Amino acid sequence: MGTEPLLCEDEKIHIPGAIQPHGVLLTMSRSELLILQVSESAATIFGIASSEIIGKPLQFLIGETARTELTTRLSLTGVAQLNPLRLVVNCRPTSKAFDAVIHVSEELLVLELEEAESRKAEQSLDFFRTSNDAVSQLLACDSKQKLLETSVQFVQSFTGFDRVLLYLFDKQWNGTVEAECKADGVESYLHLQFPASDIPAQARELYKRNYLRLLVDVNAQPAAILPANNPSTGAPLDLSLSILRSMSPIHIEYLKNMKVAASMSLSLVNNDSLRGLIACHHFTPRHVDYRTRQACEFIARLVSLQIDTLEERENYQTIVELNHNRKDLLLHVFAQEDVPAAIASSGKLLEIARAEGAAVIWNDATYLVGETPSKDDVNLLALGLSQNMSDIVFATDSLAKIIPAAKGMEGLASGLLAVRISTTASRWLLWFRPQQEKEIHWAGNPEKSADAEAHLHPRKSFELWKEKVSGMSQPWSSPEISNALELRNGLLDAALSAAAKKRAVELQQQVEELDALNSQLTELSQELLVARDGALDASLRKSEMVSMVSHDLRAPLTSIKGSLALLDDQLYNIEPEVAELIGIAYNSANYMSSLIENLLQLESLESGTVELKKTDLQLEELVDAAFQLVRISAEKANVSLIVGDCGSLWADRERILQVLVNLISNAIKFSQADSTITVSSESNLDCTLIKVVDQGRGIPIEFRKSIFQRFKQVESDDRIEKKGAGLGLAICKAIVEAHGGTIGVDSELNVGSTFWFELPLASKNCGTA
Repeated sequence: MGTEPLLCEDEKIHIPGAIQPHGVLLTMSRSELLILQVSESAATIFGIASSEIIGKPLQFLIGETARTELTTRLSLTGVAQLNPLRLVVNCRPTSKAFDAVIHVSEELLVLELEEAESRKAEQSLDFFRTSNDAVSQLLACDSKQKLLETSVQFVQSFTGFDRVLLYLFDKQWNGTVEAECKADGVESYLHLQFPASDIPAQARELYKRNYLRLLVDVNAQPAAILPANNPSTGAPLDLSLSILRSMSPIHIEYLKNMKVAASMSLSLVNNDSLRGLIACHHFTPRHVDYRTRQACEFIARLVSLQIDTLEERENYQTIVELNHNRKDLLLHVFAQEDVPAAIASSGKLLEIARAEGAAVIWNDATYLVGETPSKDDVNLLALGLSQNMSDIVFATDSLAKIIPAAKGMEGLASGLLAVRISTTASRWLLWFRPQQEKEIHWAGNPEKSADAEAHLHPRKSFELWKEKVSGMSQPWSSPEISNALELRNGLLDAALSAAAKKRAVELQQQVEELDALNSQLTELSQELLVARDGALDASLRKSEMVSMVSHDLRAPLTSIKGSLALLDDQLYNIEPEVAELIGIAYNSANYMSSLIENLLQLESLESGTVELKKTDLQLEELVDAAFQLVRISAEKANVSLIVGDCGSLWADRERILQVLVNLISNAIKFSQADSTITVSSESNLDCTLIKVVDQGRGIPIEFRKSIFQRFKQVESDDRIEKKGAGLGLAICKAIVEAHGGTIGVDSELNVGSTFWFELPLASKNCGTA
């Protein structure tokens, strides 16, 4: 494999290991000012070989007096406050004056020196007047565009560069030339756009730290720093703050392709944000003295501050208009009870963010206003936002690039501004903007080219390159986004107000109802007392009836059954017709006795006087016992009894066995020959569900709820035909409910029925299945 291509984004431009040869750089220890490194340009500029300088104290170059003064000033003030310095160096064959600056890098003092240019007094005075005039005019600019144009004019007049241009970055770090001042015959770059790749991230970071960069001659051979590595770290010296730092080879190639021989750049930085650059180009080598550079840097700082001020001033009218629309909408909403409907019907929703379409999503309701995607598409977008967005606001001018579901909606929704009203419910405000097809004018083809070894190179031409762009809308401005957020805050208040009003109405209604009830209490109290006495009397009569049934009816019936049984044993010579009547009487007495027993049992269960003896049971054992009790009936009916999957349950064994026998017996009665009855169960963490499944005639839907009531059967003649009293299922229901469970039936005519009951496990409660 070959070597990896060098990308602009990968260059370590802060540690080039060399400086531009028109100056000298040296590093010193902070305590002793001992020279540790020096650029090889010292041999040319100082007339002293670097080997003679390294290891010497600073006074070797500037003398003891200057060294002492510098040490004193370093002890009294910070390093940055010393700049600029004027130092006289003991060069060979004669001393020279230098403009010098000093900074700290990795615990070393870095001193950079450039030969000072002498100026006459009147020249200095003229320069001061010009600088003062520049400041006055910049502060007087009443528009952002005027400010930008004035600033490049002054920088060009100060420096004499052939072309000075100012460009501002967009959110993607592409730079657009907003102002330009150039000499006659020089190619114009005004309104052209430079791609973000021209200034990669690490270069932008250096522009934030070092506000001015000067390249005197693109063809000059860099002067290496000797030794190459910082003696204290063993790594290349960090030159991030150096004014003499050698330029990147790729940047040198970039300038040569532009036919630029010298350049200077000034950073536009405010609130630690790089807003743009003032870039100066010259077609022959050009040096700018330190004092002029300081004046240009001051202009750049002033422009940076004024840009924000003028933008706020220019946005003021927009902000006032947006605020007015927001207040109108909120006034309309506060007067309504239905908040989302009021938002959509206000007539101001689109004006809140100057959009072509909008949507209000409030739980299950969706309202559309203006030009929007379909309701289904809007709800799909809101779902995507709910799943992937944690912030309360989201804004984009190219929605399809971020949310794939928006592909195909560009004609209506290339731009989306979304505000989440609630973080606990699906409540959104969405504004839409359609795509705006536009043509971008690049300064040359923005795509990088690679050589045969796959090394990237900057573009060779900067002639106009046009590119058509679609799928993007007009961007959302800061005032529009802020207004949407302010609307959210107002709507939260409106929703709370509406809820409070609704609650107040409900409370008033409750007060009125309570007053009405209170007025009725006096009238009802006497009726309640009468009703209470009646209930007590009825309860007493019911107890007396139960006692009478238990004693006065059961005893005679027992005697009657005994007498009839003796007659039926044919101890007496009785005619056949009489014997048949005796049999009928015996069966009727037996039926009445069973009916009385069932009634007494049902009364005990419903009154809560029965004490259940619950234990852990295995259903399969209970089912086998039940099958033994009904086996003769099953064989007579030719019905098969099957045990399915059975688990455990927590219940009174005898009571649940009674339920199983009753349900299985009923199933046998109503099953066809050669059919099957299956008993099984299934359990979860709380309950056990037991099923008795038959293949009988089924139960009509109108009888499925009533069959568990007393004396209720599917057909009126079932009680006689099937020899049932209509109390068995009522007893089953009472037993199951005494266990804290539920009982029911699922049935399909001519297919069969499934009687089921659900019992809770120990210390659990079951709901309805």
